[in-house]
Amino acid sequence: MTLSKIYTRVFITLFVAAVGFAPSTADAQATLTAANGSGEPGDMVSIDITVDTLDELRGVSLGLAHDGAVLTLDTIDQGQAVLDVNGGAGPDYFQLSTDPAGGPGGYIAAVFDFELVGTLPIGDDQVVATFNYTIDAAAVGGTTTALDFSDTLGDPVVLTLVVVDTGGVVPTLVSGEVSILAPPPMPFRRGDVDGDTALIGIVDAVALLCSSFLPGECGP
Repeated sequence: MTLSKIYTRVFITLFVAAVGFAPSTADAQATLTAANGSGEPGDMVSIDITVDTLDELRGVSLGLAHDGAVLTLDTIDQGQAVLDVNGGAGPDYFQLSTDPAGGPGGYIAAVFDFELVGTLPIGDDQVVATFNYTIDAAAVGGTTTALDFSDTLGDPVVLTLVVVDTGGVVPTLVSGEVSILAPPPMPFRRGDVDGDTALIGIVDAVALLCSSFLPGECGP
């Protein structure tokens, strides 16, 4: 068994101990939101995962799936809200994966305090994690690709839930998306007949003659 699986099983054991029963959707007082982002093919884009909560949280775990043909998940960073727990000491336990079983996607799992004393406070727009992606160079401009919360990532799987005083809660989930922007058009340069935007020279003159006497067979 790999260390990653061992750590994940430890996390699940801790959450079971903290929850005491199966996660519930009743009276959910928290919302997890994946932000929207945008970029051109080849760009990097960072997506914040935020929580709005009316209860103090003891822990959080979540999976976020993406289309591997469009995005590559490079890294996951702890959010400032997680870094600030325990008086700025950060969580007692934090596990992540950018290439889990069941992917493509990524997950985080955090127990803020093994003694269940330290909490993430009540509040809105608290960043718990930032997922950093690269947009594939072949991605089509003018399209969007979804970022969906998932309960099928990891081995064993990591569920999307938060822990409050009364136990585990499945929060309200708001998925995000990345918009693929079309690259800007090539700038117009008078005399640049071959359209390579390089220095204007003899190649452009040849392209002009070719397109004049052999239209449609050479040059732009």
